[in-house]
Amino acid sequence: MGSALVETAFDHLVMYYEDEGYFADGVARFVEAGLRDDGQVVVIATPAHADTILTALGRRTPEARRARDDGRLHTWDARAVRDELVVDDGLDPDGLERCLGAWLSSTTGAGHPVSIFGEVVALLWTEGRYGLAHDLEEAWNRLGRRWPFRLLCAYPMGGFADDESPTRFLEVCRQHSSVTTESYAGLLPGVGDEAEVVVLRGDEPGGSLEQHQAHTAVAAAVAPAAHDRATGAWAARWD
Repeated sequence: MGSALVETAFDHLVMYYEDEGYFADGVARFVEAGLRDDGQVVVIATPAHADTILTALGRRTPEARRARDDGRLHTWDARAVRDELVVDDGLDPDGLERCLGAWLSSTTGAGHPVSIFGEVVALLWTEGRYGLAHDLEEAWNRLGRRWPFRLLCAYPMGGFADDESPTRFLEVCRQHSSVTTESYAGLLPGVGDEAEVVVLRGDEPGGSLEQHQAHTAVAAAVAPAAHDRATGAWAARWD
C-alpha cells in the first residue's frame, strides 16, 4: 500500500451537491469531525442552511448542543458576512482577515483545532458573480498561509448549468485541496456519473475500479501534481 500523503496545516475542501439532504449531512460530518479534540468550529451559512446543518449534526452527536453551549460551535449569517466582504462590487482585500484574523490567532494560538464552513462563495456564485467568488477563494487561501485550519466550501450543482460550466468547475477545483461531489456528469468529458468521490488529497476511494478510474481522471484534470502523488497510493490498492 502506498504511503499516505502528508497533511498540510491548511486544508481547503469543496463539496458539490444537488440534494439538500446530502449537503446538510456532508457539512454536519465536517462539523462533527471539527469538534473533536476540543476543536472550535464556525459555520458561515444562510439561516435556513444553518438550521438544516445543526439538525443533521444533532442527529449524529449529542456534542452539538454542548459545543454551542460552551462556545465551541459558532454560527454566522452568510449574507451578513458577504455584505462585510463585498464593497462597491469588489472584494475588500482585508475583509476576511478583519472578520476572522483575531479569532483565528487567539484560537489556534491556544492550541485548538479550527474548522470553518463557508457559504459566502456559494452565494456569490449563485448570484452570477463568479469573479468575486474566485477572489474570495483566493483570499481564503491567503488566510490559510497565516493560520492552520480546515475550510469547507459547498457549491450547488445548479450553478454549473451553462456552456462555461466545465471550465468554471475545474477552476474552482484547482483552488481547493480536496473535492467531494455527488456527480461529475456533464462536467468533465469521459468521466461518468460516480457518487461520493473524494479526489486530490489521496484519500483512498471506496467502490469499484470504475470509480477509481473516475477519481484518477478528475485528479489528472484538476491538479496534476496531486494526481501524480495520489496515483501511486491508489494503484497499490488495485494491484
